[in-house]
Formats: sequence, structure tokens, C-alpha cells
Amino acid sequence: MSDVIKPASQRLFRADLDAQIIGLPGRSLRSMLGIFAQLESRARRERNPFAMDESAPPAQAHAGSSGKPALEGDWPKDTTYRELGRQVIRTMQSQVHALQARTLEIQSLLLINPWPAARLLCAELLADCATPLCELSFLEDLWGVCPGPLAMEGCPLARHWHQFIALQAEVDLLLARGRSLMELSDIMERHLGLWLAQFDEILGILDEKSLP
Repeated sequence: MSDVIKPASQRLFRADLDAQIIGLPGRSLRSMLGIFAQLESRARRERNPFAMDESAPPAQAHAGSSGKPALEGDWPKDTTYRELGRQVIRTMQSQVHALQARTLEIQSLLLINPWPAARLLCAELLADCATPLCELSFLEDLWGVCPGPLAMEGCPLARHWHQFIALQAEVDLLLARGRSLMELSDIMERHLGLWLAQFDEILGILDEKSLP
């Protein structure tokens, strides 16, 4: 009886993640994968400039550093929605972790710099926060992420976007007033820090749910 009244579980993704992507030619797919791999490598370097990315294959690292396209054999010829989407998730996770490290650093720098420097630091940081948000939109479209099941996990994507817009407005207001660097530092620590932690949680859920 309990099986009858139990609501049917909702799918998180509308797309068949194991299907091959055929809407783009192979070269375009390899270029797209290369872009996300390069963004991921850049985010790792920003988080720790002296660390070597041991997870990247030598050919991939060379392609990213030289600016040349990857060789024909560097990427799988038949790329699935799951493979491309999980590459996007890895890229976003690296970016979010780098942004978390920068937020901690900037929080302290705001207290020892004049307002012009504070405005520049905040503007650059918030602009960089928009990059993984755009990639999240790409992932939503690629996988056809259903808002309902993800909201059940406590991470509605629409609210995450709205929180960032509200955060931007709050920081802009403080910068315009130019009164308290301590208050600005506190906002960056608490509000932006919490928002980035929630972003990391969203990506962790999507990554877990996308496992075959």
C-alpha cells in the first residue's frame, strides 16, 4: 500500500547523459572541452600559483599553455553529455575554490587599502564570480536540469542567481557610500563567503547525481 501512495521520484536531468553529442562537429566539441580544461587549470593556478596540476595530461597542459588547439587524439571522438557536463562541473569547482581563497585574501586587503583600491578589488572579484554562474547556465541547458528535484535538495538555482544579484547591489551601495571598509570586509566574508559555499554545495549535488 505504501508503494501505491508514495509519490513518483522526479528525474533531475531531462537529457540522456550517456547519449553522444551530435549537434556539434568533433573539432568544436574538442575545442569546447579544451576551453573548460584551460579555465580549470587557470583557476587551480589562481588558488595556488606554485602548485603543479598533476591531474592534467602533458599534451593537454601543453595545448593550454601554448594556445594551440589540442591534437586529434587528445580528446575522445565520441563525447557524451555526461563527459562534457562533468568537465564543466570540475571547471566550476576549481573556479569556486579559487574564488573562496581570493575572498579570504581580499577580506583582509580591504582593511589596509584606500577606497579606490577597495573598489577595484571588489569589482574584479564579483566580475569573476559571474563566470561560473554563466557556466552553470550552460550546464542547465546541456543536461536539462529540472529545478524541482534540485530544489528538494535545498539548492534552487534561481534563488542562487537572485542571491548574487542582491549581493552585488549591496556591495555597490557600500562602495558608493564609501563609509566603512570594516563593513565592506564583513559583507565580503559573510555574504559572499556563504554564497560561494552554497555554490560548492550545488556543484557537489550535481556531480553526485550525474554519476552513472
